[in-house]
Amino acid sequence: RQWPAMQLVTLTASHGNQPALARYQRHGFQVWGREPRAVMLGDQAIDKLHLWCDLRAVAAAPA
Repeated sequence: RQWPAMQLVTLTASHGNQPALARYQRHGFQVWGREPRAVMLGDQAIDKLHLWCDLRAVAAAPA
């Protein structure tokens, strides 16, 4: 790890973007919330999923 003082990372992913969600979860991210209708794509509203990763747990996990 480059920044040992950093303890967690947060991000968002668009609901329905399964490849991104699977990748984030594979690397230790967990969904903690959903923001309904966060983004408009034309006339379609898309929810955003909020994710977080505890870097202390990831650093402690066996490789």
